[in-house]
Amino acid sequence: MMKKRIAAVFAALMMTVSGNLTAFAANQTEKDIQVLGGPPISENGIQYRSDDAVVPNQTVYFLLPDNVGDYLKDEDYFRMTVRKEKNGKLVKSVKLVEKILTKDSKIKYPVKTFKRTSVWDTEEVTGYARNTYIAVDLNELLDDEEYKVSIRLNFTARRSIPEMCYGHTPPTIAKDGQRSKFTSAMSQGERLPIDVEFFVKNREDRGDASISLGLNQGKTVKPIANETNEVLFEGEDVIASVLFNVSSNPDSFYAKMSTKWSGELLRKFRNTDAVIRVFTPATIDATSRATLRLYNPFYEDSDIQPEDCYIYHVNSSGKITDVSGQFSYDSNEDAFVTRTRTLSTWIISPVEVKL
Repeated sequence: MMKKRIAAVFAALMMTVSGNLTAFAANQTEKDIQVLGGPPISENGIQYRSDDAVVPNQTVYFLLPDNVGDYLKDEDYFRMTVRKEKNGKLVKSVKLVEKILTKDSKIKYPVKTFKRTSVWDTEEVTGYARNTYIAVDLNELLDDEEYKVSIRLNFTARRSIPEMCYGHTPPTIAKDGQRSKFTSAMSQGERLPIDVEFFVKNREDRGDASISLGLNQGKTVKPIANETNEVLFEGEDVIASVLFNVSSNPDSFYAKMSTKWSGELLRKFRNTDAVIRVFTPATIDATSRATLRLYNPFYEDSDIQPEDCYIYHVNSSGKITDVSGQFSYDSNEDAFVTRTRTLSTWIISPVEVKL
């Protein structure tokens, strides 16, 4: 005898107000459960607008109604598996979490509920509560294209469930004794697929010829045409800057810098007090080579003279080259200066290292 199959689809589309959850009964007749939750929610508790794409390199959350969420998060009731169907390389992990996303009691998220057994309504759920979410951890995106991400979560019932509700509040049963169309019973071994879909795109900085970025903060930069543009990379102070002139129709590029060492480079430069400046590889569409300034990291150490420092370049293959002769020291800016068309990785060391 063929087992019953119950399916649900939770599609959080960025181009619609919210996702759809559709259930299929045992005879494969589609039940229109309509729209349940709203757009994705950022890790600081702010819900995206319906026409926004999700910013990468963060965790985004999809709210589940309380009743179905209570069941799905319980491993005694369900086993979850994940399949990345489209642009899965952008997805680091997917899991169910119980979490308070914000302490702002004024922030509310829409979720579907119902007034009667056959009528949907919308209710707002506070973000300052321990709700159940599908948490999607996203990787970094290194270009300015928009990508659609599709993920399927399969929940297999470990035990029978007499009634599971796909709305915020469990429904009452109609006077004629018929089960509400918003609920389904599940038997052991039955499967509930949930599809999560959304769009991912880097934010683009435009309209300002000077842009400041924090460490590990990446952003797509759209230069101002026919002007001198500057990108500043900052920690407590400015760590590096790129100054360049562009033509009437410059290409965008992705700008990001880190000071994190890889294991092999760290071993190579151990016991040297060297610092690393790791830029996400990018080509700058400038009318001439850009001016790169790597600000002196040893300004508080009077024993280290900037003119005696060595600067090394690391290419995409990991090859290290001494490029000290390509840099000059600007005492007014207290920075090491060179000209380049591409952003890459440089190391500033107070001592020479044998390559």
